[in-house]
Amino acid sequence: MVGLLLLLAVLVAPGLVRVVRRRRRLAAVRAGRSPALQAWREVLDDVADHGYAPGLAPPGDAAAAARTARAVLGRLTDAVPAAVLPHLTVIVDAVDVERFAADGAAGADTGALRRAVLEARVALDASVPRARVVRAHLFPPSLLPSSAWSHEGRRSRRTA
Repeated sequence: MVGLLLLLAVLVAPGLVRVVRRRRRLAAVRAGRSPALQAWREVLDDVADHGYAPGLAPPGDAAAAARTARAVLGRLTDAVPAAVLPHLTVIVDAVDVERFAADGAAGADTGALRRAVLEARVALDASVPRARVVRAHLFPPSLLPSSAWSHEGRRSRRTA
């Protein structure tokens, strides 16, 4: 009995971790703490969880190499369903304003960002078979550190 409960806990843990991460990010969006960046990170995780990836950056593409949100969106354009793109565009536009405008996140419409995140996930869920939706929610690949294209990027240790 204890073994069965332990197995069940191990099986649901990844999905629970993802739910906590998602709630924390949406709370940050709502509170105005780097709302566009938090929304962008969340949709990138949703994109990865549903099995889409933007592909590698073209050789010599400095913006893509820098992993700007706009460059990643450009590479996602051919990878994700058309129904998802308007939501991603809203978020990327907000990321550009947050990073480069004089007043940064002050002008962010946190309600629109939150809706874009939620609607992107609905569109992603509708774009894949039910089995992939279940996998995306229970065993989200975005929790794995191996995603070379993720917003976090590869982590490397430097030796002094």
